[in-house]
Amino acid sequence: MSTDALYRSAGRSSAVARFQRTQAFWVVTVATVEMIVVTACAYGAFAAYTLSAYGTLFRGTDYAWTSLAVGVLYVVLCFIDNQYDLLGPEWNE
Repeated sequence: MSTDALYRSAGRSSAVARFQRTQAFWVVTVATVEMIVVTACAYGAFAAYTLSAYGTLFRGTDYAWTSLAVGVLYVVLCFIDNQYDLLGPEWNE
């Protein structure tokens, strides 16, 4: 293998590594934002229902933890279904 070929393969591997780091950053960012939005929506639905049905908001943290669990479950299911492959062939179809 020539020296030129070694430099080209080294440059390509660093570009691939940079691409993978960038994709990992965006996957974590998108997953975190989606988890926050789903959690906030679940808790907001609970708050709207209890305020309209009972006229008060319950003081326990059970619904907050349940809303967080719903957000985490959503993100886990998206990872299992490969929804966060932002640049892969499945996402582009």
